Amino acid sequence: MWKCEAKREQFRKDALAVWTHYQTTGLHATAQEADAWLAKVEAGEEGSPPLSIGQAIAWREHNET
Repeated sequence: MWKCEAKREQFRKDALAVWTHYQTTGLHATAQEADAWLAKVEAGEEGSPPLSIGQAIAWREHNET
């Protein structure tokens, strides 16, 4: 698998995890929360994603096993 294909597949998995988590829990990050987090990432700062995004990724990782 090419690097760009691997990145695309990881993005797809993450997006599906977030969507599934939202459908299951109803939790979501607001646009403001996401924008603030992305601004930090863009500035090179360390920071955790908004809670609901982090929960979705953890939920996906937990359910992949």
